[in-house]
Amino acid sequence: MLISILFFLILLAYLPWIAIIVVYPWNVLAVYTWLHPQKRWARPLAIPYRVVARFTRSGWEKFCAVHIGHLPSYHLRKWMYKGLGVQYEENVIFRYGTEIWSAHHLHIGKGMIGGYDLLLDARNGIEIGVNVNFSACVSIYTEQHDYRAADFGCDDSICKKVTLGNRVWVGPNVIILPGVTIGEGAVLCWPQAVLWRTMCHLLLLLQVFLPRKSLSGRSISPINLMGKVGGFIKGVFACGTT
Repeated sequence: MLISILFFLILLAYLPWIAIIVVYPWNVLAVYTWLHPQKRWARPLAIPYRVVARFTRSGWEKFCAVHIGHLPSYHLRKWMYKGLGVQYEENVIFRYGTEIWSAHHLHIGKGMIGGYDLLLDARNGIEIGVNVNFSACVSIYTEQHDYRAADFGCDDSICKKVTLGNRVWVGPNVIILPGVTIGEGAVLCWPQAVLWRTMCHLLLLLQVFLPRKSLSGRSISPINLMGKVGGFIKGVFACGTT
């Protein structure tokens, strides 16, 4: 009895990977039919995956994208992305936590470095040039909801391809929206990160000239000052993005 329970718990723990092993080959065959529509003889090969996709309401694609990105082997991640249709050249790195949607619409030049927790929404196509560097937690979207629509649905006006030129550096936490084209050699960073670093430097300099105590007798700490000002900046950016 104990052995049966232990076996069930182990099976439950590895259930996501078992599902990937079973469904992934059919996913690869489906991608092959999408990339080669002229080969009509291969169309029946996509039927099993289409059944799974319809049954899960596209949840399988997200499930597979999340779990492949958390594989411990860098080479295995690249190999599985290749099977899903990602077209990349040599010396491309996908770091831990990478998540790719509609991988067969993603084109990557050589020398790209993807940071941790990189999200690539390639549903409408993403073109990445040579020697592009992504820092951690970067998100690229090619499809968004229309806030002006009554049902917040998507239409063709906000479903557009994203293109990044050669030698682009994208800093941490940057979000790139549909239809954006970034030129060669551009550097992108999150405005709040720049303001936060500048604010920290200014407060550390002002600390030299500030009195040790305020009028109320409480000590002034640069950490408290940075926390208050930082909270104000976050509030301003939050209001601007809603």
